[in-house]
Amino acid sequence: MKIPLGLCQCGCGKPTKIATRSHTQWGHIKGQPLLFLRGHGMRKENALRRMPEYKIYQGAKSRCNNPKHLQWKYYGGRGIKFLFTSFEQFFAEVGSCPKGKTLDRINNDGHYAPGNVRWATRGEQSSNRRNYTHKTRSGTGVSWHKRSGKWIVYLWYFNNPIYLGLFKTKKEAKNARQKALKERGL
Repeated sequence: MKIPLGLCQCGCGKPTKIATRSHTQWGHIKGQPLLFLRGHGMRKENALRRMPEYKIYQGAKSRCNNPKHLQWKYYGGRGIKFLFTSFEQFFAEVGSCPKGKTLDRINNDGHYAPGNVRWATRGEQSSNRRNYTHKTRSGTGVSWHKRSGKWIVYLWYFNNPIYLGLFKTKKEAKNARQKALKERGL
């Protein structure tokens, strides 16, 4: 049996089902259109919150504004700001998320702002990232070894690494590398 539709009583003009039984607690009377007495005004906002784009919007906003977020140091911690004032503005800028794409900033050092966001594939995103530099590296072949708490030295010879050892100071490590280069005539 198909339930006929009537117009919603709140004034929004949307169709509503006809009540099949009475529920005095909710204000439903059998045979009359259902009344949306509770939460009907929030219907649009709740529908927006269930959209995948809204979750992406909230995630980007949180990464930039919440210092307790796990990824904050890569976004808000390095000065990236979230400049959209509302979800509606964000959605008008990027539109629906195509399948297999995620949110990306066109200028990776820029803010989440109108004109700087797009939907991109993982491949597009990987080519649009900042270069990673190891902060404790001290020239080719000398770097800090966290687990041992010492400087580790490698010498690359015909694309093969030659391990030269661990050293307490950076100066000792550089000298050992220079000595090994001289011995091999490199």
